[in-house]
Amino acid sequence: MLDRFKRPDRFRQSARFRWLLHGLAALLLIAAIVTPASIHAQDRTAEEKYRKLVEKGVFEGFGDDRGENDLDMTRAQLAKIISLILDLKELPEAASIYSDLEEAAWAAGYIGAATAAGILHGRGGGIFDPSENVTIQELAKVYVEILGLEYDREATVEGADDWAGGYVQAAIQAGLIPEMSDYTVPATRQILVEASYAAQEQLNAKAVVKSADQTGARRVTLSLGEKVDPETFFVRIERADSDGSRTTVGIERLEWSNDGWEVTIHLDEAFQNGGYDAVFEIARPEGADVYSLRFIAEAERLVDIELGGADTLPRADGVEVPVHLFNQFGERMDGRPDSFALMTAPEGSALHPDRNVIMLDLAEYPAPGFVLVVADGPLMKIRTYMIGDAPVVQSVESGGFANESGSPVSRLSKGESAYLLLRPYDQYGNLIADLDWLNENVKAEVTVADVHAATSAARLVPGPNGAAAVRVTAGSYWHDTVITVTVRSPDDRELARDSITALTDPIFLKPVHIPVPTVSIDENSIVTVTDATYVTVRSANASELHYALVIAEDPETPTAGDLLASRYPSGAVDFGTIGTSGELTLKLNTATDRAYRLYVVGTASGGSRVSNLAVAYIDTDSANVFKLDGLVDASDFGSLVIRLQHTPVNARGQVYFLVSEQPVAGIAATDDLVRLVSDSGYSDDFVSRGWKLWNGISDQIYAGVADYTKRYHAYVVLEYRGIRLMATGMLNDGN
Repeated sequence: MLDRFKRPDRFRQSARFRWLLHGLAALLLIAAIVTPASIHAQDRTAEEKYRKLVEKGVFEGFGDDRGENDLDMTRAQLAKIISLILDLKELPEAASIYSDLEEAAWAAGYIGAATAAGILHGRGGGIFDPSENVTIQELAKVYVEILGLEYDREATVEGADDWAGGYVQAAIQAGLIPEMSDYTVPATRQILVEASYAAQEQLNAKAVVKSADQTGARRVTLSLGEKVDPETFFVRIERADSDGSRTTVGIERLEWSNDGWEVTIHLDEAFQNGGYDAVFEIARPEGADVYSLRFIAEAERLVDIELGGADTLPRADGVEVPVHLFNQFGERMDGRPDSFALMTAPEGSALHPDRNVIMLDLAEYPAPGFVLVVADGPLMKIRTYMIGDAPVVQSVESGGFANESGSPVSRLSKGESAYLLLRPYDQYGNLIADLDWLNENVKAEVTVADVHAATSAARLVPGPNGAAAVRVTAGSYWHDTVITVTVRSPDDRELARDSITALTDPIFLKPVHIPVPTVSIDENSIVTVTDATYVTVRSANASELHYALVIAEDPETPTAGDLLASRYPSGAVDFGTIGTSGELTLKLNTATDRAYRLYVVGTASGGSRVSNLAVAYIDTDSANVFKLDGLVDASDFGSLVIRLQHTPVNARGQVYFLVSEQPVAGIAATDDLVRLVSDSGYSDDFVSRGWKLWNGISDQIYAGVADYTKRYHAYVVLEYRGIRLMATGMLNDGN
């Protein structure tokens, strides 16, 4: 056992070591429960954790340098792990008080460091016992003290000695050791790895969380060590179950402090007793940081009782006295413990089965007053009440409209219902809950202000919280309509009034979808020839296009409004307005070796609807100008072969060709040749005609077999991005 012994004065903790230990404890008190979420026990095996510790130098050899996880751990090995985790400087001189380190000389510096820091101690009589195995409960004690964890000195744990119960319990809750049947057995290397890995990661984790405080039965508040943008913060809550698994708990909402340094997490369900992990992610420019915060929660318990109602109750049956139960966080409890009991009350009284109220029948009660006593174990509340006259509705408070779940609503769609929540009070200030009595003593009416206002009687019914309410349902209305609920006394005195809006029935709405024009410039269609540039502009829902071609160096940038008003920059070289049916090709006046910007906007309905402003960059560099300089006769040895000289040299498109022994009449333009080539019904005596895909200046056309004694006339059209150019020439001209 790692018993504490008083050391000789010369080896007592120096101020430096006390400062170091206290500083580390203070840091670890914060960091001990903060771990990267990726290191949950189920995420890495013990062997993987061991390798990680080896990489960090923590498990850098034990003299045997073995990683078998089933080996028992010695006191010497534990001394080294502690020293490396806490970054303690080796102090072999501090180990000179021990006379039995000859076989563990490799660990003397670590044993001295752990001894000087007050973490490990000898057995007495100069004996450290370095080869003795460390038990699981001894390991728990060491790590609980190192990390400054709180522990219950009176706790008992099955399988642990009496002195170790609190340490074992705290170590289990902190995730340092697993639950086991016997903690007095030697700790294996696997258990040391698990505990050391958790402690190491806790120490290295950023101090992003100062504390996690349970602030309600379903609330936990995180105090952060840095200001966090709520938009970059993501969190989930996991319950650490006794079998080592984790169960995700639903989150209802997050509530941030105004300064961003604190966030309260509201859960869908109440906490149970035990450990929980808040796993949260903070998105940062360099990547996301993910952490897991372990905290211990306790289940809701009753700590205070209040008996409500006025000092005087009405003489009537069905009177309710509210019972306010408060938990340890000062919150009002919805339910109540099974042990809660009504101890003293008038005959026939009872606790309501679903709500925290006492139901009383006082109409025939013979005495002018009575005593109520309620209790939960030693917690007790006593109050005396007087009985007055028969009840009269003195006032009614409106709690607004709510849906079936009790959430506030301000408008209804066709077929939806809502409850006007009411709080009727008698002449003594008591809340009246008897709906049958209320329906006999107040009048409720519902008025619908549609085309003609219509009023109908209504009854009070149980609302979402069980209290009095009036239910209304929205019908089919031509326009947004106000539904008003009015509650009156028998003498027609208005007690309460509230209204809610019912929306127009969608069947009466005739939405007109007016499409917005859009415009885009196909930059892959841009083709520049000698004195012009062709650009394809596509549009949707536009009838006109307004455009301007501006030299690129002009600092003025026109807006859509400028184009519509014919206000063009000084550098505009071409501009205008043109009709469109969805796609057209603009022919723009350009010069070679210049850069331009094309601005286009579309309009519809006479200019009342305007599209986006589309912009494209146009470069008329000579190398990019589309020119067909001519065809080249590459025929040889009986084959007619045509090559083309053009720019851009990598222009890809389609080529049409025709070869004839005689000149062909009627080919005056590119379209004439394309028509002759494409017309399958055309009868001719041509040597060859056809078309093919063109892959640039390195491509060629095989136009048939040649008679070397003859000359041939060749006609070629190259089509590039929709623009056609033609060249003619002679083949086999040099025979």
